[in-house]
Amino acid sequence: MKNYYTPLLKLLAIHILLLFIFRALFALCFFPRGGALTISYADLFYAFYLGSKFDLRFLLLSTLPIFFLGRFARLYLMVIMLPIALLYAADFGYFAYLGSRLSASALELLKPGQLGIAATMLWQSYPLLWIAFGLTLFLFAYHLLLKKLLSPGLKLFPKKIGIALSLILLVALGIYGKLSFYPLRWSEAFFATNNFVSALSLNPILYIVDTWKYKGSDYSKALVEEHYDTVADYLQIPKSEQNRQELSFVRSVRRVPLDFKIENPQKSNVVIIVLESMAAFKSGLFGNPLRATPFMDEFAQNSYFFSSFYVPCQATARSIFSLLTGIPDITSGDTGSRNPMIVEQHSLLNELPEHQKLYFLGGSANWGQIRGLFTYNIRDLTIYEEGSYNFRPTDVWGISDYRLFEEAHHILEQKQQAQKPFVAIIQSAGFHRPYTIPSDVPAFEPYKKVDAKESELLKQYGFNSKEELVSLRFQDFSLQHFFQLAKQSNYYKNTIFFIFGDHGLPVEGAQNVPRGERIHDLENFHVPLLMHAPHLLKSAKKINTLVSEVDILPTVAALLAPPEKALRHRGFGDNIFALVKNPRPVFVYYWYIRPPTYSLWDLQYLLTANVEDRKDLFLLQGSDTPEQSIGDQKPMERKERADLANGLYQSAKYLLYHNRHLK
Repeated sequence: MKNYYTPLLKLLAIHILLLFIFRALFALCFFPRGGALTISYADLFYAFYLGSKFDLRFLLLSTLPIFFLGRFARLYLMVIMLPIALLYAADFGYFAYLGSRLSASALELLKPGQLGIAATMLWQSYPLLWIAFGLTLFLFAYHLLLKKLLSPGLKLFPKKIGIALSLILLVALGIYGKLSFYPLRWSEAFFATNNFVSALSLNPILYIVDTWKYKGSDYSKALVEEHYDTVADYLQIPKSEQNRQELSFVRSVRRVPLDFKIENPQKSNVVIIVLESMAAFKSGLFGNPLRATPFMDEFAQNSYFFSSFYVPCQATARSIFSLLTGIPDITSGDTGSRNPMIVEQHSLLNELPEHQKLYFLGGSANWGQIRGLFTYNIRDLTIYEEGSYNFRPTDVWGISDYRLFEEAHHILEQKQQAQKPFVAIIQSAGFHRPYTIPSDVPAFEPYKKVDAKESELLKQYGFNSKEELVSLRFQDFSLQHFFQLAKQSNYYKNTIFFIFGDHGLPVEGAQNVPRGERIHDLENFHVPLLMHAPHLLKSAKKINTLVSEVDILPTVAALLAPPEKALRHRGFGDNIFALVKNPRPVFVYYWYIRPPTYSLWDLQYLLTANVEDRKDLFLLQGSDTPEQSIGDQKPMERKERADLANGLYQSAKYLLYHNRHLK
């Protein structure tokens, strides 16, 4: 027994200690000046804790083969230690030079034409001979250690089934990283807005692996420059030679006179409710007779109802990314939230320092690696997620929407009692397969009934099954429950509510969708938007102006910030109330089409283009043939719209990598 485990445990302990020393050296070498004033001991401790978990995962993955290599185990460890030591040394130098951990993008320096320049820079900047000497001593000492611990005849894998299974379970748990539905993920390292703290949390080897598929940025600076003036006109960027040369997209959110007045904006709250898959055509607000959203339909009669509201991307993670950053998530393949190379994004929420930032969801913030997007980019943010509530998960999506809204309400009441203004995002998730309806909400029972007439109409109005219809009714019922509670609360009269869907859905032949929008998949992006604030909005309005999800945070910031404050951002969004006075087309991105396709839509004409330079112009409003391109009949209109659409597409790709935090 001793022969099996004593050397193995010693080897594991020595490796863990070694990586801990590397992390401690990293902290000592790169702790920022003045960091003691801005970095808490709690954050430092948590960074070391997370880093140790990443280190353990790396050690288990990298040393796993020794169980099966027998007498070659020692040779294997020596062989892999050389590149590991080199990468750790390179990581130190990379951070010293650029202030970020070594990522897969650094491998671009090994390409022909770059390698010579990089080698010369390294030779002139670093004591490479001393580094090589130090690595040689380290590897020699490591060789002696292995020689002492691992004798050639030592068998490392136990023969007893019980012990072997226990060992496998412990190794699997160490690799998984945590006791939860989602494993330990890189986004958890970005739990603080401080770059050093997040860097300290990472394991450099795993970070290279995590960034491998994103190592090549796909934007073209030349194309951004070519279309800059066109995009600047669209985004209202101040024209100057400096902005043009720097490719600056920084500007302030426009302020316009409103037909209502907020007496004390800095003490007012905002609640943004993002409803899962709340496609416009499934709602009674857009002529669907299946009573899927009776509460929303009635609620719109006491709200500003924006009937032409579009999200730029279909899919929840893309939608949330676009909401927070103001930049359409036009990444190909994985979503922007899953790309470690673009985790740093400026958000207009940081322009509201007086307000607490709250994010509620029923499941885990590890879905879609969304945690890093929130915690690294939004200061003073508190996340409430699975494990924060008094209820058990209903299914894979966490607690039910009904309980999520209930829990969020109680927390918002506490915040208001503490007289701390807040901006809260509540994200539902229940309107998702498997369409689970919890058993602990008996008041919903009558809404489960789908009569014979409704069953006949399901396919005609875009529903695949009774279960889907009932699930959407439950989301609407949960929203109603939230506002029943809110209206009795101390925060209701001091809060502005924005309610919209995270994305639309395929129309499935829904008869209440215009033929042109159905043909061109626009309902994947079309969702309802309600703005509700009875203390401000004296009468309900239906507003048909085109607006986008990227306009939400600019509007929130314009409503809550002092009039003299410049609300700086780089995103595509604008104040909705400025757009009502000066409308513009919206940009949408079809990530699920190959080649990648994007459109510009102004409620009459749709310009569709793709990366292979195909451009088509369609007339959708008032046309009997919306599927036929009219580009040849209107070549100038097609060219102007195509130039703008391509400019927005190229600029969005560029901004994903150049939307750093504004100081």
